[in-house]
Amino acid sequence: MKRTGRAHAYAWVTVLAAALALYLVVAVAGPRAPSVTPFLAAAGGAAGAAAAGIAVQLAERKKKLKLPVKLACIALVAALLLFASGGVRYTYGSVGDLAVTLEFTPPSIASGAPVAVSGNLTLFNVGTTVVRVNPHFEVRLTNPTGGAVLRFSQGCVGRVAPQVEADLIELPPDGYLRSAFSLAVVWSAGDGPIAPCGAALLESTGDYQLFGVVSSGPFNAPGLVPVWAGELTSEGKTLQVR
Repeated sequence: MKRTGRAHAYAWVTVLAAALALYLVVAVAGPRAPSVTPFLAAAGGAAGAAAAGIAVQLAERKKKLKLPVKLACIALVAALLLFASGGVRYTYGSVGDLAVTLEFTPPSIASGAPVAVSGNLTLFNVGTTVVRVNPHFEVRLTNPTGGAVLRFSQGCVGRVAPQVEADLIELPPDGYLRSAFSLAVVWSAGDGPIAPCGAALLESTGDYQLFGVVSSGPFNAPGLVPVWAGELTSEGKTLQVR
């Protein structure tokens, strides 16, 4: 019987060592890891189970415990540490009410001369729950007839850094996330303008419409926590070109 108890104690010590090793791996990976939460939660649950198992083994020296009591204690502590280590993040984040606004200057520009329109896109949580987003901000411009304005793409670099869980942002009720932008405006002439990547290529005067777009969605990662998925567009605002 003593050998059995000793074997159980060694087993729980081994589980605890494995949990601590997993914690260390997660800590070293840090924000570079595609997904951290499931491994952190698993390490927390394992550490809780191991700690409770060791405590139960020590307690048996003074008082004999029935198997159901042992299992209940181990399961309870494991569940508490699992949720405290990140498991609770799986219970919220994907549902909520969001809104986006756009502001920029100047509201009017002269035709023919390169200029930059700058401003802010702001994502608001107008609901009552915490929302987790993986935000992508974009500015869209339409011409006086409602068509999309051509964007200058020469010189653009297509490589995008891989996303990680650290890119996710949690917005509490009444919280907001603001992103500044600068939209270069150039004019078509001759063989074409020399313009920065993403510049708007204008060809005529009139009232243009500027829109702010924010999209969000999960990315490929094991056991990723819930994320709000969708796309929001602000009300169009007029950019006068004279």
